[in-house]
Amino acid sequence: MSSAAVRRISECSAQDLSNTAWAFAHLAWRDAPLFAAISSASMSKMHQAIVQELSNTAWAFAVVGLKDEPLLQSIASAAIRTITKFDWQAISMTAWSFAELSCRHEPLLDALAEAASLSCDEASPQHIATTAWAFATLGKDDAPLLNALAARALAIMDKFEPRSISNTSWAFAVLVFAHGPLLAAMS
Repeated sequence: MSSAAVRRISECSAQDLSNTAWAFAHLAWRDAPLFAAISSASMSKMHQAIVQELSNTAWAFAVVGLKDEPLLQSIASAAIRTITKFDWQAISMTAWSFAELSCRHEPLLDALAEAASLSCDEASPQHIATTAWAFATLGKDDAPLLNALAARALAIMDKFEPRSISNTSWAFAVLVFAHGPLLAAMS
């Protein structure tokens, strides 16, 4: 199927490209020629991509471990332009993807941090943990974001599962951000 996708890649919409990348990544099928074709075709259609397509494409490349710098730059630029449309799934997944690929794109991280800080009341424990982990992995210490994540975490601590507690506490420790009330609630 991947060879058929490569042959017809120029006919794909931004959604088709994102869906194809997601599907092959979800199946752990690391087909370098296919992902190279998706990358090339995606960059010319990035202006058409909606939030889910941006975050899914980033996620797919992260899952298969393909750090395609030009594609990541293109995703970051499009994400920054549309950041006000990002929900928590897109915020956390995009942050995770860039961290997983060790791609510290400062303007994107700043935009994600601001969007996350403004909508923290909608974040789930997994969103909090994933976003905190991503920022810590990239060494991005953003006090307003961390304070917002901590406040939201305190409000919903009863919903945190062990992994979310572990990842959130790890992130705060790595960033040496000792939020007393949060640490007490997680302990």
